[in-house]
Amino acid sequence: MPLITVPETRHAAFPLHAHLIPADCPPSGHTHAWRVRLPEGADTVRLSHLLDTAVAPWWPEATARPTLWSEPVPAAAGSTIADRRLRAELHRPLGTGQAPLRVVLLAYADGRADLILVAHRGFLDAASLRHVADVLLDRAPAERHAPPASARLAPADAELRKAWSVAEFAGRVEWAAGDSSAGDRTGVVRQALRDTAADTSGGALAVATGLVLGRYENQDTPVVGALTGHPGRPADALGPDAGTLLALDLSGARSTAELLREAAHTLTATWCDRQTYADLVAESGGRVLAGVLDPVAHPADGPTETYLPCQTAPFPSP
Repeated sequence: MPLITVPETRHAAFPLHAHLIPADCPPSGHTHAWRVRLPEGADTVRLSHLLDTAVAPWWPEATARPTLWSEPVPAAAGSTIADRRLRAELHRPLGTGQAPLRVVLLAYADGRADLILVAHRGFLDAASLRHVADVLLDRAPAERHAPPASARLAPADAELRKAWSVAEFAGRVEWAAGDSSAGDRTGVVRQALRDTAADTSGGALAVATGLVLGRYENQDTPVVGALTGHPGRPADALGPDAGTLLALDLSGARSTAELLREAAHTLTATWCDRQTYADLVAESGGRVLAGVLDPVAHPADGPTETYLPCQTAPFPSP
């Protein structure tokens, strides 16, 4: 996609690309976190030095840079007290007016520690959180992950904008909760999906989501939201997520293979800015009821790493 250079939106002197994410939800819906277990503990002085050394060239114009917060926990790692403290840090909101990246070290009584990174998706995506962790743990040099020059993607072309405008945005969400009085109070279900070489973009998940929406909302062209990587950015570069919309044609005119190809293209090569999204919602009188997060960027949890994709659900959007 073509790039056009424009002044960036700033938050605490950092570039914040909130315009890249269409869903108008609370900030917690776009705040995610990454946890790395350090079995041998950590040298806070060295961690702080690595952080300071990295952020200076990454964001040279920033005046309020992230600092390392070291917090002792009077319990062993894996204990009830430690797990409660870890969950609290992963879900702690980013402070208003502060840098959109928080770096915390939880030091446990048994000598182990957890490094926790919390950021807004409009500042750093999931891959970027991993890159920052690699630098702080001395696994990679900071220069390898330098952010690219400030640039904004060109707006959606007329054909894509038209496809979105004629699609069917959703209404109420009570059916998803199985409770007519639920409103937007829905649950969260985590389900591991088997990786397949044929679907590295998450297209199959997006199409499956659209099929469910189409059935329950009685729609031929349901709209599915998606938060995925910033199109065109180098794989090793730090940067934000971008949001887009998928208008799936379930009328029968397209085969499943065609739907999957179109979804893969949409997820990797298009984006919908916040203003376009707001205009579409106003025109349709509906909203985006469900969305998907890029599965490639979100690895499964393990004994030494935990990824929290969002503090609260970004969908359904208001």
